[in-house]
Amino acid sequence: MVQLDPAQKQAPAAVEVFDKRQMILQAKHDVNLLLEKSKSVINSDKAKLENLQVISSFTVLAKPGHEKETYEIYRIEVNKVNEQLILNKESFDIQLEETRPGKLYIVCGRYEEKEPKVAQEEKEKVKQTEYKIEKLPPCRLSEQDKADIAVTKEALATMEPLELTGKQWEIFRGRIYRTARMVKHKDFGKLTNEEKLDVVRCAISPHEKAAKKMGFKYPEPGDPKMDDIQKAAETLSTRKGDCDDLSLLYIACLKRLADNNEIDLKGASLVIAGYFDPDAKAVKAHANTLQILVKGNEPNVYLVDLTLNTSKKDLSMAPGKAIAEDSDFRKRFAEHMNESRDDGLKLSPSLMELQVYSGYSAVEVYYYEKKGEYLLKNGKDSDATDQLTKGIDIAERDGVPAANSYFLRVDGWSNIIQPTTELQSKLSREGKMDEADSYGTVVREFNECILEDKRKGIAQPVQSSYSLSRGSVSTFNKAHGAEAEAMMVTAIKKAQFRDEIYPTLWEMYSKEGKYAEAAKTFQGLKDELDKTGIDGGKIGEIKRTLDGYVGQAEKKLMK
Repeated sequence: MVQLDPAQKQAPAAVEVFDKRQMILQAKHDVNLLLEKSKSVINSDKAKLENLQVISSFTVLAKPGHEKETYEIYRIEVNKVNEQLILNKESFDIQLEETRPGKLYIVCGRYEEKEPKVAQEEKEKVKQTEYKIEKLPPCRLSEQDKADIAVTKEALATMEPLELTGKQWEIFRGRIYRTARMVKHKDFGKLTNEEKLDVVRCAISPHEKAAKKMGFKYPEPGDPKMDDIQKAAETLSTRKGDCDDLSLLYIACLKRLADNNEIDLKGASLVIAGYFDPDAKAVKAHANTLQILVKGNEPNVYLVDLTLNTSKKDLSMAPGKAIAEDSDFRKRFAEHMNESRDDGLKLSPSLMELQVYSGYSAVEVYYYEKKGEYLLKNGKDSDATDQLTKGIDIAERDGVPAANSYFLRVDGWSNIIQPTTELQSKLSREGKMDEADSYGTVVREFNECILEDKRKGIAQPVQSSYSLSRGSVSTFNKAHGAEAEAMMVTAIKKAQFRDEIYPTLWEMYSKEGKYAEAAKTFQGLKDELDKTGIDGGKIGEIKRTLDGYVGQAEKKLMK
């Protein structure tokens, strides 16, 4: 609750009979009166401000049964005034705070940090050199903002991955506009599209001053949020998330701005880079976003990084190519990620796989894919298939790829039906055929769904190393050996750091007796890994495994 100086209190605004039009006029009058009083105090009584946060205030008593409508009317008027205060770089703002749920509201002017007066030439000098962000009004969230921006688990369960509540967007949009003043020294509406991208990044990235003021943090090692994925509303609610969580929130903000015609955005995509990290000697993944903006008559692709080398970069390439398959793009992507790395620890483009989820629907599919994968790892097969099905439904509705989701759902359904399959086999062995047949119907239905998902997964036009390798096994089991082996080799070349798929390729060659082809293929893959100059960790183990396969194949050929 706001603690007020008695001298600041005003009589409550009495509301005898609820009249919406009259209430709007009353709200305008009250908020504008508060605005003038706040300005007057700031201009005349600076000593008083040293220990004063609330400049002036008044109480709104809502008529019973019309509390929500009253709150909304005052909220709209407060927002209108605050937008102008942000544009004018005032050192205070107006806040509407609920002190008793639905009954009593305090509207008050809150003092923040007044920018010191400097001569005009000094202001210009600061703008041309290093602008002191600390001298601008901060973007911190009030306690009421933090409460209003929070979303309950129950509400979150019904929301889409890129959806934000009206209250969340109202509060955060104001902070984005304030960030524009802090970072670009312009009104948000006067920025170029490229500058707007950067402003939204600065408002979210936990490494940026504006985002730090709002409380954005990256999870600490060991935090369970590192393994799971969050909806945009949850990340904004907690103001904590890793690279893909923050990327989803970033894209959600751009979508809202684009829907409101506040930015000319032609596309937003999520880029997931899987790579071998020579520092950790382990495989990791990193999420970034891509935006396609129209610059002149040509579309340009921008990379926005929120957590690693936080920045916005023009990649100087036109869209149209399959970005994940573009070796030049992969090289530039690796260069970006290597900017803060020592020479001996730089990432190799050949040990990096890029997956691009193009468009809002594809980004939603990614969310459900990762949520399903997380639940599968934690043994929650039924919940996992429910999440994966949501993503697949979006993919089939909007025509976006979902190969990974199909194969992950195969795993979920296989795990769910496994106990029933085992029970059916047991009953058959015991001669209880009627009971076995009743379970057999369920098993057949699941197996038909599993086969259909495998078929759809293989048929996807854009595939990752994971989905290609899974599709390769399915193809091989249908006695299409050569086609399956070619798919597996392609899967390996897309992600040479995936050590689990090399044994599967060797098994295929062995079953087909293709030892000459095996020796040639594995030696070629080993030669490619030699070019990276990495001998330790997982890559060193893979190279030794490949040497072993080459040796085994040559021995078979000598017999």
